[in-house]
Amino acid sequence: RPDGREVWAACEASGSVIVVDAARRVKVAEIPVGGQATDLVFSPDGTKAYVTSRLNDSVVVIDAATRKVLRNLRVADEPHGVAVDPTGRTLFVMGTAFDAVSVVDVATGKETRRLAASRNPWSAALSPDGRRLLVTNALSRFGRFRTAPVSEVTVFDVAGQRVEDRWVVPEANLLLGVAWHPSGEFALATLNRTKNLVPMTRILQGWTITNGLAVLWKDGRVDQVLLD
Repeated sequence: RPDGREVWAACEASGSVIVVDAARRVKVAEIPVGGQATDLVFSPDGTKAYVTSRLNDSVVVIDAATRKVLRNLRVADEPHGVAVDPTGRTLFVMGTAFDAVSVVDVATGKETRRLAASRNPWSAALSPDGRRLLVTNALSRFGRFRTAPVSEVTVFDVAGQRVEDRWVVPEANLLLGVAWHPSGEFALATLNRTKNLVPMTRILQGWTITNGLAVLWKDGRVDQVLLD
C-alpha cells in the first residue's frame, strides 16, 4: 500500500489477494477475488485496490481499509496487467486476448476506448512524472519465416489516452515485467532472447534461450543486458 505498512499480492492459482504485514512479515488477510488474480494496483490515495481477474474478464475493486470487494468492472477478454492514472479517475487494463489496452472510467466502470498494443500486452509501468505508461507484450510481433523475433514496448500518453510510440526490442520475446527507475531516466523490462535460428542440436549445450533485461531509455533508445 502507498503508506508502506502492508504488501498486497495478487495470487493467480488461488484467485485471491494476500495481505502481508510489512513489518512483521506475516499474512494478515486473504481476499477472494476469483478467476486467476494476475495484477494489482492501488488508487493514488491508497483507499482502493484494483485487481485483474483474468478468467472472469473483470477488474475487482477492493476497499483497502475494510478489505471488502466493492464491485466488479467488466472489461474485455483476459485482462492481465492494470495501471491507474495519477488522478485516480482512469484505469488502463492490459487485454492479453485482444492485443489492446482498455481505458476504463472508474466512476462509471465503463470502457471508454481501446488502444492497440502489440501481441499479448502483459504488464504496465507508469513513469514517475505520471505522463507515460510503458506496456510490455508477452509475444513478439508476427514475422517472416526464418527471421529473428522482434518485440515491442508500447508507449502510451496517459493524459491524452493514446499510443505515443512503439519501442522496438530486436531478437527478443516474452517481455513480461517492467518498472521505471525513480529518476525517470529509464525503465527496465525482463525478456528472453530466443535464438530460433540456431539448430536444435545445440540445445543440450544451452545457447538457445538467454534471459535478459531491456534498458528502455526515456528518449526511445533500447539497450539489452544479459543475465545468467
